[in-house]
Amino acid sequence: MTRVHNMGMKSRRLWMSVAVIAVVAGITAAAVMAAQPASHPHAHHYHRKGLHKRKGGLLTTAAGYLGSSPAQLRGELSSGKSLAEIANATSGKSSQGLIEALEAADRRRLASVAARLQTRITARVDRSHHAAKG
Repeated sequence: MTRVHNMGMKSRRLWMSVAVIAVVAGITAAAVMAAQPASHPHAHHYHRKGLHKRKGGLLTTAAGYLGSSPAQLRGELSSGKSLAEIANATSGKSSQGLIEALEAADRRRLASVAARLQTRITARVDRSHHAAKG
């Protein structure tokens, strides 16, 4: 019984690790892409709409790192500058530092999600499913 239980715990840990790594990779890729200049002159307008959707989102984190307000940063972005350009033009800041700040913020969010992951999965596994009558 103990051996089966240990195998189940190892399997859960493995899947949780795989899920966290996949999410970190996706967020890192999104942060790097957000720091790149838009390939289409108006493409930044479409991408920017998602910058401030959640509390502590990309725009808020970037503004905090750069020492400005989200409104000020939004104004610079609307003039056509990329986050990388704004960071590199800010005294004592860099696009690499901005990427690191965004990664750190996303890692904190991921840690919070990962902490609740086992509870959520356990609830799904323990939930009863009634067969549909047909």
